[in-house]
Amino acid sequence: MPSMSAARPRLPATLSVAAAALFTMQLSALWFKLPRGAGPNLLPSRHWPAPDPELAQSDDDGPVQVLITYAVAENQEAAFFQAAEAVRKMRLRSGAFGWRVYRDPDRSGCLVASFFNRNWVDHLRLHERVTEDDRLVQDRLNAFHQGDDPPKVVHLIGKTRPD
Repeated sequence: MPSMSAARPRLPATLSVAAAALFTMQLSALWFKLPRGAGPNLLPSRHWPAPDPELAQSDDDGPVQVLITYAVAENQEAAFFQAAEAVRKMRLRSGAFGWRVYRDPDRSGCLVASFFNRNWVDHLRLHERVTEDDRLVQDRLNAFHQGDDPPKVVHLIGKTRPD
């Protein structure tokens, strides 16, 4: 049976490898600089109306599905989907899942963006996490919406079956 000290790396060898790694990292810092200047604006935008925290009747209720209906000119659909891709990334980064855009075949130019949050508490957190940069991304998408009213937003809360 080998002794315990033979199975462990020796201290001088370990320190030499660590020193070499630190030296390599210092050299790489000469080529890979951190960006300078103004970074993203991560201040909370608070531009969404605050939803009623009491809407969910139970912590077990969920998921929450959010539907946002846009009226988009048919010749603008390709550009809308480009802008929607940036919104999709923003939503997924904030904890949403299942984000997708649907077309209403009965109404020309009617596009519905849909995404889910795990529960109402997660959805409330989404409202708190929206930054000023996120607002700009959303404004680019909303610019494709036609009509006097803003896009229609509907919240659907999954209901657990009563016992």
